[in-house]
Amino acid sequence: MTWFAFKGYYNNQPIDVAGSQEKEVVALGFHGYNTAAQAAKNPNSVNIFDGWIVDAAVEDYQAALKEQAQPGGANASNPAGAAVSDAEASIPGLQQISTFFSFISQAATWERVAEVLAGAVVVYVALKGLTGADPVGTANQAARKWAGVGK
Repeated sequence: MTWFAFKGYYNNQPIDVAGSQEKEVVALGFHGYNTAAQAAKNPNSVNIFDGWIVDAAVEDYQAALKEQAQPGGANASNPAGAAVSDAEASIPGLQQISTFFSFISQAATWERVAEVLAGAVVVYVALKGLTGADPVGTANQAARKWAGVGK
């Protein structure tokens, strides 16, 4: 929550600007404060070119007050978070994809993959040592013969 006061706007009273509009007013060079009292003591001067963004911020603030949507209000929400959760609910399989990427980013998953690969190498070496033949080549030839592909 950042408080701004603008000379000549909203009866010179401070407003609590949040979200993208906060970034816009800061990018235009307006200074925000931690408390409403600090903002009231140091109102920002507004020129004719920046008035439109201040008007938008004031209108948004008034609407948020009416709806109690300001941070800490009864209807405060995170629209971006709501949009993401709506997307997750409406796109089939999105949650499973998210879970998959969550699992593959864990070290334990890659330890298990390495253990399985090491086990496969051990089985391969053991079969090759016991039979004296290449077990993969033998299995490949048997599969080709069964499928009727190649000779």
